[in-house]
Amino acid sequence: MNKDHDPLQQMNLALLFGEKSGLPVYYRKLPGNIADVKTIQNMLSNIDFLKLDKVKFVMDRGFYSEANINAFYEKHYKLLIAAKTSLKFVKQKLDEVRVSMVTRKHFSSKYGLYYVSFLMDWNYKQTKKRTGKVIDGKRRIYLHLFYNDQKATDDK
Repeated sequence: MNKDHDPLQQMNLALLFGEKSGLPVYYRKLPGNIADVKTIQNMLSNIDFLKLDKVKFVMDRGFYSEANINAFYEKHYKLLIAAKTSLKFVKQKLDEVRVSMVTRKHFSSKYGLYYVSFLMDWNYKQTKKRTGKVIDGKRRIYLHLFYNDQKATDDK
């Protein structure tokens, strides 16, 4: 289902493009209900011939889950992913800055929105495949919050 709950088929598109050139290098149609790291790993194995050193992912909220974030950390992938504002840690930070965020200090005239960023700890967990041992640790994660005054007005 899409956001409007229309009974339309959904398709996800995985798109790989050059960071500097902006030109597409690879694309793949994905089923609309697939949102796991295995999909990404399969795509990376398909493009292995390109010999890419560093891959950065930009993903929508559909790919957000604790297991997926942990898997990206395990593989040392760089990641920018959208998250729902209903998540506990997002809600907590949003409540802390809700009033102070909409000030000149946090406004970007280039993008026409307010923003604030936080450096946080991610409770990382990895299960070793052979032994089943669970490794707990902390990883660095950045939370970026954005507020678009014009969009909020339009939504009202």
